[in-house]
Amino acid sequence: MNIYLVKRIDSVSYDEYDSFICTAKNEISARKTHPCFTFYEHRNNRWFDTRAGNNAIGCNYWINDIETLVIENIGISQSENECVILASYNAG
Repeated sequence: MNIYLVKRIDSVSYDEYDSFICTAKNEISARKTHPCFTFYEHRNNRWFDTRAGNNAIGCNYWINDIETLVIENIGISQSENECVILASYNAG
C-alpha cells in the first residue's frame, strides 16, 4: 500500500476537512477515500452515507468534485489495508 496526502485546494470553511493522510492501492483509490473513511462512498459526484442506506446523502464536510483534489504519494505502508491515518478538520 502507498501512503498519500490528499488535500483540497478550494476555499475551506469552518466545520470542513481540508486534508487527510491515507493508505491506498493507488491514486484513484486515495481520491475516492473520504476523511471519515468507512462511513461514506463516492458515487455520481456525491458522497453517500453507507450507514443509512443507498438513498441517504451524507457528509457535506468534504469536497464533492474529487477531481480537484491534490494527491501526493508520501511513502509506502507495511499494511495491506486501506485506511485514513490522520485527518485535518477545521472545527468552528
